[in-house]
Amino acid sequence: NWPTRLTVLVDNGPGTTSSLVDLRNGMKGLIDALPEGVEMSLYTITPQPRPIVRFTADHEALLKGLILITPDGGAARFLEGLQEAAKRIDADKSDHFPIILMVTTDGPEGSAVRQRDIERLAKQLTDNHVRLHVAMLSLGGMRASANSGVVQVQLGLSFTKMTGGRYENFNVTTRMATLLPEFGQMIASGHLRQA
Repeated sequence: NWPTRLTVLVDNGPGTTSSLVDLRNGMKGLIDALPEGVEMSLYTITPQPRPIVRFTADHEALLKGLILITPDGGAARFLEGLQEAAKRIDADKSDHFPIILMVTTDGPEGSAVRQRDIERLAKQLTDNHVRLHVAMLSLGGMRASANSGVVQVQLGLSFTKMTGGRYENFNVTTRMATLLPEFGQMIASGHLRQA
């Protein structure tokens, strides 16, 4: 009878400014797909990880939180966002099924990337049986440089594979409106199986 706890990390950096409507519509579809009993928290990761809504099963509170997702001009903190979520999961000793969903772009990454931090994060994810899903918007020609996004893509692919999660890369912002509800249905299905 453990609850599923979903942490959603949203990149609200320059790459998502033009897709805010699609992002909010997709997040609404994700929230609507979650069954009763699934707790969700919502964080933005630009210019640093910041809580928008703490864990709750109240869909109204989560929907109100979507309005608080606002664009920021800084670089996203993909790695720091994952570290923050993994640290909170590690500290929470209650019985639950932890899931992280990262909604991000392959734009500039502002985290200081150190090998020891990546190894610690990998250990926290596996020790706590976290499932990580990544929805990655490819900015293509809008990227600041050719190697922009390498960190997010490499870590996203490797951590989703390691945790048995799903990695989706897409290059049209309107895809968010349909992809995020798909993630919600997948999480709902997993929650019902576990229950």
